[in-house]
Amino acid sequence: MGGIDPRSLIFVAGLLSLVCALILLVMRRSFPASIAGLREWGWGNLVIFCATPLFGLREALPPLVSVVLANALLIGGEFLLLDALMRISGRRFPWRAGGAVFATLMAGIAWFTYMQPSYPLRLMTVTAFNTVFFALGARISWGVPKGGDAARFMAGSFLFASTTCLARFVSLFLDGGPTSLLDAGLIQQIYVAGYTLSVFLLTIGFILLANHRLRRLLEFQASHDALTGAFSRGAFLDMVGKEIERARRHGHPLSLLMLDLDHFKSVNDRYGHLVGDRVLTEFARRVDGQLRRPDVFGRYGGEEFAILLPETLLADALHVAERIRTAIAAESAPGLPPCTVSIGLAQWHAGWDTDGLLAEADAALYQAKRGGRNRVLAVAAGEGAGTAGTAHLPLRG
Repeated sequence: MGGIDPRSLIFVAGLLSLVCALILLVMRRSFPASIAGLREWGWGNLVIFCATPLFGLREALPPLVSVVLANALLIGGEFLLLDALMRISGRRFPWRAGGAVFATLMAGIAWFTYMQPSYPLRLMTVTAFNTVFFALGARISWGVPKGGDAARFMAGSFLFASTTCLARFVSLFLDGGPTSLLDAGLIQQIYVAGYTLSVFLLTIGFILLANHRLRRLLEFQASHDALTGAFSRGAFLDMVGKEIERARRHGHPLSLLMLDLDHFKSVNDRYGHLVGDRVLTEFARRVDGQLRRPDVFGRYGGEEFAILLPETLLADALHVAERIRTAIAAESAPGLPPCTVSIGLAQWHAGWDTDGLLAEADAALYQAKRGGRNRVLAVAAGEGAGTAGTAHLPLRG
């Protein structure tokens, strides 16, 4: 390690940043726009690449270029990396505060370049900033919502970068500091190599995080209705089957609601399908606001929806259904026509399969619509599917 020229390490860092930038910018063209941050991370690496030849040619270029401009590009690239990380986690980088920090940092670098020339003091300034900066990146990475192992890898990479900078900062008090960036001392080489590795690891982590987000997005799209966000029919029926098996094993109650928007065809005919889509979206939003986390909300087809209520007795399901009916019948959203919903309920009975439970709830829904719509109707179960009708529990609006 002692024979490696720091200039070579710097140029290697530049090449790695360039390759990473190209990979991220190409990925951005093929990834959906909802996965944010790829472009910013790519540009961040590209800016860091532009800084490396300026650092490597420090002995041949004036300080304004090889020190001030080079550090400005390096720090600016780091800000872009943090901006990308915050975007993929659903946040926005505070550029006003970041600009103030950047200006202060550059003023310090310029001071220790021209007014009080000292490479050790410049290095101390930059490493102190990077220690805090990368530690902040580690904290943000760890808190990325549903980031999984990719977010933890990112946090570890940021922590490695922060530790590298902190170690170099502490070493400045122990060895008196190098005379220049290109000093061939072992500690300086370790610092430059560690920083180079950090930037590469961070990009690998960001790619893993972006791919993790893409996989989750594709899984969501495969199991959810694109318009309303409710589970698709196939995914919903799979979950009904699983909950029935769980209810059968543990003896827990299980209830099902079938919902149908009243006179929805007339909404499409009178206002058009775009307004009809907005009605469905608003309907799904209001329904979702009335449900618990374990409840399963699915789009069964067209304007018909279904809700699975695990560990819920029929009497409790009736209260849930009435809350939903009331919420839908309340004042409509601006620009949307008023609408109401009819709801049929059934509680799972031992011996029923998915079709039996659905048939029972659908029979209750049919009776609710025949009875005048905008109402909740639960049909007490007999001994099997198709025996509904022994008791009716209507709740009129």
